[in-house]
Amino acid sequence: MNGADASPVDRADRVIPGACFGYTRIPDEDAFVASHGRGSRIFTTAETELVDYTLGSGPLLVGHAHPRVTRAIAEQAAKGTHFYAMNEPAISLAELIVESVPRVEAVKFCADGSQATFFAMRLARAATGRETVMKFAGAYHGHHDYALPSFPGVPEDRGAVGADSLGIPAGATEKIVVAGFNDLVSAQDMARAHRGDLAAIIVEPVQRSLPPAPGFLQGLRELADETGALLIFDEVVTGFRLSRGGAQERYGVHADLVALGKAVGGGTAVGAVAASRELIEYLVPGSPGASQRSFMSGTLNGNPLGAAAGLALLRELDEARGREAIAAHVAEVSAGLRDLAQSKSIALDLVGPDVFFDVVFAPREPVVDLASYLSSDRAASTRFGAEMLHRGIYVVPGAKFYVSSAHTSADAERFLAAADAALDVVASVHDVAQ
Repeated sequence: MNGADASPVDRADRVIPGACFGYTRIPDEDAFVASHGRGSRIFTTAETELVDYTLGSGPLLVGHAHPRVTRAIAEQAAKGTHFYAMNEPAISLAELIVESVPRVEAVKFCADGSQATFFAMRLARAATGRETVMKFAGAYHGHHDYALPSFPGVPEDRGAVGADSLGIPAGATEKIVVAGFNDLVSAQDMARAHRGDLAAIIVEPVQRSLPPAPGFLQGLRELADETGALLIFDEVVTGFRLSRGGAQERYGVHADLVALGKAVGGGTAVGAVAASRELIEYLVPGSPGASQRSFMSGTLNGNPLGAAAGLALLRELDEARGREAIAAHVAEVSAGLRDLAQSKSIALDLVGPDVFFDVVFAPREPVVDLASYLSSDRAASTRFGAEMLHRGIYVVPGAKFYVSSAHTSADAERFLAAADAALDVVASVHDVAQ
């Protein structure tokens, strides 16, 4: 078969091995090449229409090609797509972040959420003069070498995505220690054992889809104060999604550093580190003692196109009560899915806050951390996602379900019709009976 006769997926695989961009790969029988998106739908080059519960891995909170976002991008593109200079959209986006996120006084931009967590860790080390960072088992803080080693002692056959990666040098992990999410005693023991060199505690306030136990985040705040470490909230997912002020506003706990991504770029490549002005000034070149500054730079940092897109999305989310619409859709789908599982005597639970969710099958205990998450039937969850994809619902099998303000009751009906059939397949293959 020559290039002209190859399918779009085969063409992609020849030059982009695996025909995928990241750590997830769509099963061959349902692989597709996206053509365009509109609202809650994504369309393929084969003219197939899918209801999208992946949403670009989360940033499209108002759906695909929202008129306000696309207009903002087009207007900025006509003025210029990049300057490597201070620009008005970046200033306005920074002002909106400072206005919205509790305790934040200043912002530095980068290109995505992974860079935001990387630079937040670097800044914490610079500010404290220490090197060790504590994180939590099962967390995902991006693709950099300090982020990936989060699954100590987890066998490869347990399905822990990101449990390991070839190419990470031992030196990158020597100063990373891992405690148990929602296990404050574990965190206290680990932090106190490294008290003299603990630069930061980094946590997803909602870890993947696992909400924090009552008192856990406040306990981390107190632990950071006790040890002299800085508390980093990785709000790449939760920022502007849980509430206008993110997890800090939702849970009433403040962090010293906040890593942002996804929503702040409106579907373009934007990340940010937000903190007090005192901390952010460690990143300012040419200031007194500049030789002791912490380096943060990048070609596309503060890109005006991305800033314009992020501003448009965040303003639309506020003005159109987008978070309320997202929560209403999650509630509708969740209730229907639970009813279906109950009617089929399938042991199913939904984990997550009110604006996104994960589906777990046959949990052996309440799902509150990595161990209890992995004690559920992860193969059944992945199979359920694959069956949903096969029936026209775009999801990443085994991963969380994202919802936008563009999703409708008609989308919920289509989701639940697909879930009805998908659950039957799961029950026929896996032991998920109540």
